[in-house]
Amino acid sequence: MNLNNTLRFELKFIFSSEEYFSLMSMLTQSEMEFKKAFPDRIVNSIYFDNFSLRNLRDNTDGVDYRSKLRIRWYDQEINASKLEVKTRVTQLISKLSFNFFKNPIDSRLIRCSELVSHLRNNLFTLGAPWFDHSYLPSLFVTYDRQYYQNVGHNIRATVDTNLRFRELLSTNRVFGPFIQLEDVVILELKFPPEDEKIAWEILKFIQRKPSSFSKYQAGWSLFDF
Repeated sequence: MNLNNTLRFELKFIFSSEEYFSLMSMLTQSEMEFKKAFPDRIVNSIYFDNFSLRNLRDNTDGVDYRSKLRIRWYDQEINASKLEVKTRVTQLISKLSFNFFKNPIDSRLIRCSELVSHLRNNLFTLGAPWFDHSYLPSLFVTYDRQYYQNVGHNIRATVDTNLRFRELLSTNRVFGPFIQLEDVVILELKFPPEDEKIAWEILKFIQRKPSSFSKYQAGWSLFDF
């Protein structure tokens, strides 16, 4: 079992599709000095909640201490999924990420009920309490992500485009039609507390305020639920 827990700041900045090329120029060709860190990937996440959508309500209400539970995989590798518990305490983010399956998810599992059954039967002890709190597949989120690293500092940037969402509470099928969030490009800067001063110097080049944007909240806003 691979356990990883990190503590960091995460700042999001929202751009329109028309601003994409100017954003990429600013990120890679200016004094911000970001270089490509990893190959592009498709990020897939299934978020979990309860019947009252407590995690969504905490997010909407801006609760200082809140958490989200999701399984995440990249490209088509659902059998390499990991459990992630993302907790926010005011401005700091803690992300607990670990391989929690005794057996990997079978890509042939296409029903939410089968997915829940698989999780209950294959969770290690460490992951079980989180799943008991948020036990229903609620939202499927997928998007394209680019990865960058600041030259000389531990400050990372990601650029997310082509955001697509599938609501899962009213259906038993994991895969199916998605609804796209139009005209949104997300720049996210991630850095540890010890690099906060340097990060704020870099932020001067962005010339806009950080956003409270949440993919989970934005996805739900597309559905009449």
